[in-house]
Amino acid sequence: MPRLPLLSVLLALSLTAGCVSGSLPPGPRDELPFAAQEKAALAALDAWAAGAGASYREPALEVVSQDEGFATVHITVLLQACQDAPWLPHEGDVTVRLTRGGWQATDEPQFSLSAAFLPRTLSGHTRCVSSVAFSCDGRTLASGSDDTTARLWAMADESEERRLESGSSRVCSVAFSPDGRTLATGGESLMALWDAVTGRKLRTVMLGSGPVSSLAYSPDGKTLLTACDKAVKLWDVATGLELRTLVEGAAIVRSVAFSPDGETVAAGCRDGAVTLWRVRSGERIATLGHSQPVLSVGFSPDGRFLASGSTDRTVRLWDAATGLALRTLRGHTDWVSSIAFAPDALSLASGSRDGTVKIWNVASGREVRNLDEGAAVRSVAISPDGTLLAAGDVDGTIRLWRLN
Repeated sequence: MPRLPLLSVLLALSLTAGCVSGSLPPGPRDELPFAAQEKAALAALDAWAAGAGASYREPALEVVSQDEGFATVHITVLLQACQDAPWLPHEGDVTVRLTRGGWQATDEPQFSLSAAFLPRTLSGHTRCVSSVAFSCDGRTLASGSDDTTARLWAMADESEERRLESGSSRVCSVAFSPDGRTLATGGESLMALWDAVTGRKLRTVMLGSGPVSSLAYSPDGKTLLTACDKAVKLWDVATGLELRTLVEGAAIVRSVAFSPDGETVAAGCRDGAVTLWRVRSGERIATLGHSQPVLSVGFSPDGRFLASGSTDRTVRLWDAATGLALRTLRGHTDWVSSIAFAPDALSLASGSRDGTVKIWNVASGREVRNLDEGAAVRSVAISPDGTLLAAGDVDGTIRLWRLN
């Protein structure tokens, strides 16, 4: 099936010109029932879908106005951009007019994504949102910003629940413990642990020079992994003591991640390398990479894949066990700042400085959805149930997108 141009927040397409006739025979104006206008609008929908290579189902049509031989027909319909894409509810209007040949559509449908699927906005940060993360139960979203605060948002009513003041340091990274009770934040040369319920600071650990650009909890919650300048280190959560240095002095490290079994660590570096390390021995397993700096790395929840996003504007998928390059995802027009797998590992989100978030089918590598943020994206996260995507932008806004 030919591929539809990307479904963005407002999908407004006009693909063919001229009138599309309805299927009912012509008759005097007063004798034509509303069904004739609706039939003409449905014919316009047929022509639009055929020209766009899109599929539609469950159309509902209603004549909302009629005057002087013209009528406006409102259409609500489920649209699918391509074979792998989700069915999303859209709505739009078609103008039809009465001619000697019967009711005819005067234009193509102009569709927009139904309101339920438009993003909701979390406002409060005054500078770039560098990092976002969901708690394990999906009830809370954490965000870190250059405005020197981390914030906790209640997803039940999408309100700010708590503000954590870091002092003079910007908050570069945030991560919830696996049980959701503790939040780790990374700032300039330090990390802090907070009680996620009360907002009380539990511990501050000094790491050295440079920002803590990324941090991650081990699956058992006992170890914290940090990327600070050119060092990747493991820390004991209970004591705050350093356990091991995996990388030091090679290149600035921008992103780190634990594998789901906690046995392997991935690090994405400014020199374009993606390195894999064994946690217990500190042994380097493999070096993969891009031709330009790597800004984000992450394992799929089932542990089969590793993804990396780079300033080369691509996302690369790797076999996590062998290090074999599987596919390269192309479509962004600027740096890929952040990646996040869906909980079922079937899809992957990527956020970019080009102002979009793209959803990809992992098996095929095809782009299945494009979300227009309207601002450069710094961080993305998907809720544990896979229904919400959060994107932190450089304008200080967090946008929530419904995925299902």
